[in-house]
Order: sequence, then structure tokens, then C-alpha cells
Amino acid sequence: MPLPKCEICDDDFSSEDGDHSPRNLKCCHTLCEGCIKKLLNYSRIVCPFCREPTEVPGNNIKSLHKNFSLIQVIKTTLVEEAEARIIPKCKAHPYNLAEFFCVNPDCSSNDKLMCRTCEDFGVHKGHAKYLLITRIENSGNSLQKAISDLQKKLRDIDQNVEELKKAQTLFNENGELFQKKKNQITNFYSKLREKVNEREKEALSELKDVARTARVNNTKSLLTLMQVRSIYDELISEAKELLKKTSATSFREVEAILNRSNAHIMSQEKIFEPNPFENIKVNIRPIEIPMASIEYCAKPSNSVPRSSGESDPYAAMKQLDVKLLRIIH
Repeated sequence: MPLPKCEICDDDFSSEDGDHSPRNLKCCHTLCEGCIKKLLNYSRIVCPFCREPTEVPGNNIKSLHKNFSLIQVIKTTLVEEAEARIIPKCKAHPYNLAEFFCVNPDCSSNDKLMCRTCEDFGVHKGHAKYLLITRIENSGNSLQKAISDLQKKLRDIDQNVEELKKAQTLFNENGELFQKKKNQITNFYSKLREKVNEREKEALSELKDVARTARVNNTKSLLTLMQVRSIYDELISEAKELLKKTSATSFREVEAILNRSNAHIMSQEKIFEPNPFENIKVNIRPIEIPMASIEYCAKPSNSVPRSSGESDPYAAMKQLDVKLLRIIH
């Protein structure tokens, strides 16, 4: 069905606002806005068909009523033309549009498209169906949603690409993140070395103090032992001299020497032993490692959430942090 035309310019009327929008004159004849503009003369239009005048206050063409009946005809015609372009002809009845799609599970026909004649008299008589145009519209809506979802995914991918590029720059040896982590590691082990050196000095100093004390104690013990040894030597010499005597009076001297010897032996039951070097104990204090010098590498707060399977560009640096924390513990 052709679109209705303006009888003056012979252009198709339009359902949209503009020069081709249909406007009614007082006489009920309809012209397009473009022709009305040309015929407008001092706020008045004379109908080219019946010569009846129509007043247009202030030359405002919009004050003329639209021909809504004609606009509805235009819209219906456009829909029918669109359907005719989309919906194919029925193969069994080519003079009809295949407006329906057969959904009957027991249908034996290979061609599921059907027209009204097929529905009433043909192989699809009494079969369940749905409007083909509805299915096409639903498919179009589904495609639009799929396109929208894919476009959103593309935006996410683009953001991830930008983040990866940024991460590549940061991981470069001259990059900000690499240098930051390098400084953290250097500072950490520098402080660790300072602590180790400090504890080493403390331990060596304590070792010297312990050794000095041991030497003093050993010297005292040595002097005491030398004195005791001198007494023992004297007693041994006296005992040997008495062995050479055979007089009766010597027995009293022997008894006196034995008493002195026993007394010294009893008083010296605890033998003075030197303090062996391997028994020297040095108190080595534990090292307090500066935990705060290693920071965990978190990804930027504005990063795009990733679905399962997507790689984290900061994973390698996080693994390094974990290794460092293990070393600390």
C-alpha cells in the first residue's frame, strides 16, 4: 500500500514533525507543512481545492491541527511495508505472507513457515503457532542485548588492557613499582645487616667479658692449687724422712704427719678444675626484624574486576612479597 501524498507537491506525507507533516485546513482539506508555508499570505491561506480561506494567527502554522487519522494510516502502512520486507512469502501459497511459524511437535512438514491459508486449510491446519514478526522482534531484542553485553565486555577488556600496559611500565626496571620494591628490599636487608652486626658486636663483647672472668677465676684457682701442692710436697718430704728413722719416738711423728695429711686431704676434697672453654656460654639475643619495611604489593583500587581465568598483572610482585614474608618468619 503506497503512502498518502500531498496533492500539491506530490511528496509522501510523514508521521514525523517537519515540512511533510499533514495539517488540516478549515475546509478539512489536508496539505503538507511545506506547501502551507508557500501558500501562507498575511496570516491567511486560501484552499487550492475549494478556495475557502483559513486564518493562521501570527503566521503560526503549528496552530493548524494535524491530520491524526492520516498519520495513523502512514504508521500502519510503514509497519506493513516493514513486515513485507522481513516476512517471506508462503511457499505453498505465494500470494500470502508466511506470518506464522509452526511449533506443533507432531508436524510432519519440512517447512515450518505458514500463512493463514495453511492454518485454515493446509498441512498446518490446527497446529500450534506463533507470529513470525514477534519471533523476529524478540530475536532482534536478544541481539541488541547481546551486542550491549559484548560492548560492556569490550570496555572491560579495554580497561584491563590499559591496566596491563600500566603494569608493564611499573614492572620495568626503571618503573615506579620496581624501584619502590627494590628500595624496600634494599632497606630491609640493610636494617637486617645492621641488626646482625649489632648483635655480633654484643656477642663478641660478652664473650670477652666471660673469658676475662674465666681467666680471673682460673688464676685464683691456680694460686690455691699451687699452695696446696706446696703443702703436699712438704708432707711427702717429711714422710720420706720418717721412713728412714727406726726409733720408737718416730711413731709419734708419723702419727702427726698422717693426721695433718688426712686433714689437708679432707679439706681439699673439691678439686679445683680449670673452666673449659667449650663450657663458656654467651647470651645471644634474638634479632628483631623490621617487619614494617616490607609492604604488601596491592593492586590499584581502581582496577577492573576480573572473571575467573583472567590473569592478575600484579601476581608476580605479590609472590615476591610472600617469599619475603616467609624469610622474615
